[in-house]
Amino acid sequence: MKRIWFIFFILSFALFIAGCINENTAEWFDTQNEAIESGLAQEGAGLESVLSTEKFQGETFVFYESSSGLGIGNIIEKDGAYSWKRTDPIVNFEVEGELPYSTAAFPFQTDSGISASILTGKAFDHTIQEMKLSGDGEERNLRLRGDDRFFYALIKVPYEEISLTPVQ
Repeated sequence: MKRIWFIFFILSFALFIAGCINENTAEWFDTQNEAIESGLAQEGAGLESVLSTEKFQGETFVFYESSSGLGIGNIIEKDGAYSWKRTDPIVNFEVEGELPYSTAAFPFQTDSGISASILTGKAFDHTIQEMKLSGDGEERNLRLRGDDRFFYALIKVPYEEISLTPVQ
């Protein structure tokens, strides 16, 4: 009887350990476009949802509209192959009241070690044509993209150091 309990314990422990192992299950592709298509499919989106593809410090980021908000994917390159990794949770801008726009920002670090922040936002006031960003190098205008009027930027400085101004 003790032997049966011992075998049961060992098998249970082995299954527990096997379930805890965190394997890298990333799919790798020959081209960046294949990785983007696969990543969007994983997120339940298609190529038509892509708002833009941005290069930042040698890395590629894909901004896309999702049914639940704004999504951001990072294309990882390793040994001539490409893989998709969602940068952070999808950002949804639900607000109460009459705000002209709403923003969110979060820091990130890529697999290659690049650290920066992503500024995201949504313009609710239809008189806003774009957003002026200053405090992160040269002043630049952020386009409003997609039906939801999202704007975004990859920034090198903390969010608290930038300034956003609506351009009407």
